[in-house]
Amino acid sequence: MKLHLITSMWPSKDNPISGIFVAEQASALVDAGHEVWVTVASPSKKQWSVIEDIEPRFMRTLYLPTRFGTIHRVANTKVAARVARWTLPRHEADAVIVHNQLPLGFCVPWWQTKEVPTAVVVHGAAPPLAAKGYANWLKQHLPELGSNVNVIPVGTTLLPYLQQLGVRHDAVLGNGTNYADVAQGSSVSKTVVCIANLHKEKGVDVLLSAFSHLDSLWQLRIVGDGPERAALERQALALGLDRVEFLGRLEREATLKVLEHADLFALPSVRESFGLVFLEAAMRGIPAVGCLGTGAEEIIRDGVSGKLVAQGDPLAVAEALEQMHLNRDAWGAAARENALGRTWERYNKELLAILGVG
Repeated sequence: MKLHLITSMWPSKDNPISGIFVAEQASALVDAGHEVWVTVASPSKKQWSVIEDIEPRFMRTLYLPTRFGTIHRVANTKVAARVARWTLPRHEADAVIVHNQLPLGFCVPWWQTKEVPTAVVVHGAAPPLAAKGYANWLKQHLPELGSNVNVIPVGTTLLPYLQQLGVRHDAVLGNGTNYADVAQGSSVSKTVVCIANLHKEKGVDVLLSAFSHLDSLWQLRIVGDGPERAALERQALALGLDRVEFLGRLEREATLKVLEHADLFALPSVRESFGLVFLEAAMRGIPAVGCLGTGAEEIIRDGVSGKLVAQGDPLAVAEALEQMHLNRDAWGAAARENALGRTWERYNKELLAILGVG
């Protein structure tokens, strides 16, 4: 089958982890015998990575920031989508998979020249809905999606967001993950790994505060970079946490290597539509702690394969880590059993079945 995958996220030289799940999905489709074309639709060009012989094409999309006033609404939807009608690479595809919301995913009728089965995979609340009146404007002006378009959020936490925009959803389908062996664990038995872009909403500051409630046998390794890194390093120093290691942003294989030597995983993020890292930890038999009201609920079964705690509660995170350590083997096995049923192979089969081309 010929498939055109359009995405705003793809690994690059500058950020080898960004959009890695899209690359993994594309690779799994190729492994299944499909012919896959990838187009990266982005306002800026980067040195995109070639993943398993998949070399993406680049399409520049129009984008105006909110500082341009309400004109950005029209520019980033109606104008950008209609420009894409002429600039998007043409492929005779049997189906299209779109990992983008604006200007492409929610505006398919404005750029698609031929109606083919199309999946719009929704990952998060990307449009700046905090801008006054923007959500209502989108609800009034987004085009009606045709019957050939299936809107598929990766988690139930995104349903209120779609409802706010007046965008229907056709199914909920969480991301997949690659198969991996059970993690070796660490030579020091209380090693926690956190993998995240270091933004405020990721809750790494809460995790550091949680470590101040744990004894000196606990170790924390943080993979990732971002605007909060300097503040987090100062926080760790102020708390006297010399058992915290900031590893920075690593290549994909190096990141997974760190995960393979973890005993537990923690990411008390307050804004996570799915949280692929939770699934990657689960595949390796690593129990995880995440927050209630986020995409962590899609993966973690509280008290069975990990812990779900209230947002912004360091003591609850610390207690969860202690409990996961005591139940590490049983909860890790339960986490892995769940993940084995959520591979990219299975995800792609379900996605294509939803489109009616499987």
